[in-house]
Amino acid sequence: MTTFSITPVSGFPLPTSDEFPDFIQFQADGADLGDNAADTVNFTDGLTATRGTGENANVVTVSSAAPPESSLPVEEDGIGVVAAASTLNFTGTGVAITESPAGTAVITIPGSTVLTVKDEGISVVVSPSSMNFVGAEVAVTESPAGTALVTLVSYFELAVACSDESTALTVGSAKVTFRMPRAVTLTAVRANLVTAQSSGSVFTVDVNEGGVSILSTKLTIDNGERTSVTAATQPVISDTSLADDAEMTVDIDQVGDGTATGLKIALIGTRA
Repeated sequence: MTTFSITPVSGFPLPTSDEFPDFIQFQADGADLGDNAADTVNFTDGLTATRGTGENANVVTVSSAAPPESSLPVEEDGIGVVAAASTLNFTGTGVAITESPAGTAVITIPGSTVLTVKDEGISVVVSPSSMNFVGAEVAVTESPAGTALVTLVSYFELAVACSDESTALTVGSAKVTFRMPRAVTLTAVRANLVTAQSSGSVFTVDVNEGGVSILSTKLTIDNGERTSVTAATQPVISDTSLADDAEMTVDIDQVGDGTATGLKIALIGTRA
């Protein structure tokens, strides 16, 4: 901060109470500003100079203007709401502001809000301290920041018979044709038999959407087994998005000794 002082030039007589000295040496931080030939001093940038009257006629008072009003950026969770607020107004029932200690504003926000958890309109818990969502069908994420997003997963299962229960199964395309009842994200596919085949080539099944296979590795049922769940080679789904009303077909690509009967397939996933 720069300071200045006014020093009478040495060697001159002191002025009387109602006179200015003939010469004044002005200084800034102790350094002389010019010589004794200066006859005018101009105060700028918020400085105001006034001269006294009467017995204070030889006194000049220099004062600075009030500092500019400061501004405060207001944010909510790090996001700017008001760029340069000069006043903060806290409203709402129960909100109190006190000064403690001096110069410090203490803002008290009541935590008395009562939350009631209901199940189809019937109160289950009044004023819980926390809520815990459990079960594989429930997912809780934070989106956006500060907001809990609760997502209930809707599972989908569809089982389709591809033959009668007793006729020996043979190789062929479109053993059954059906349409998807809704859009589905497929997560698993299974096949099962009523009667297992005993020997020969591995029983192999394909599933198609609109005539195109949805499996990069097809369904197989090992000899002596009646379900694909226990197969040595598990299916791999290449098309997980099944459209609403899509035409689906099931092919039998390979059979063994011809004794297998009663084929069904199951589509498992979530509602899209």
